[in-house]
Amino acid sequence: MPYSKFDHRRSEEYEALMAQIPHIKGRPHVGAHDLRELLPVLKVLPALTFPVHSAGELLDQLGQGTKHTIRGIAVDPARMIKYMPAYYFPLTSNENLIEKMAELVRNNRRQINPAEHRELLLKHLPKLHFPLKSSAELETALKNVPAFAYGDRKITPKEALGLLPAGFFPVEDEEDLVLKSSRFLASAPLIEAER
Repeated sequence: MPYSKFDHRRSEEYEALMAQIPHIKGRPHVGAHDLRELLPVLKVLPALTFPVHSAGELLDQLGQGTKHTIRGIAVDPARMIKYMPAYYFPLTSNENLIEKMAELVRNNRRQINPAEHRELLLKHLPKLHFPLKSSAELETALKNVPAFAYGDRKITPKEALGLLPAGFFPVEDEEDLVLKSSRFLASAPLIEAER
């Protein structure tokens, strides 16, 4: 079946991620990056009965008073649902739920100011020798860098490197590092395990 060049579903990664999602028959119109973000949530959701007419009905189906473990964090379904505006209902299918959840994630993601990010990144890094072929090379270069602020907590360079996606390396030069780290921060998961 031919696809439009604007169809986000045209990748092997999309297909691999879709195969991991329970209770789904169709192909939601979201990208692989959206599925990667949503997969930990989708894996813990029980089978839902559609249509779901309201947030209250969704909460009842998810189990009021229960907690779901997502990325090492016990999450109350009421907390997740409070971000869903009333106009998202009814939810007509799992595919529709995924598309709406992806939109919520995109709308609630932190905004990155490229100029500020560049300044902060380069201020805290030692002189690096490019290209950096792997996370191990960057870890060696950062061995004397102290813990730094990441969101509302401090993490070590080793912990930060553990958060980077597999395709981050190689890093060809300083501009490539700034670009890739900006993209990573702009797409970092909204739900993260405590470290």
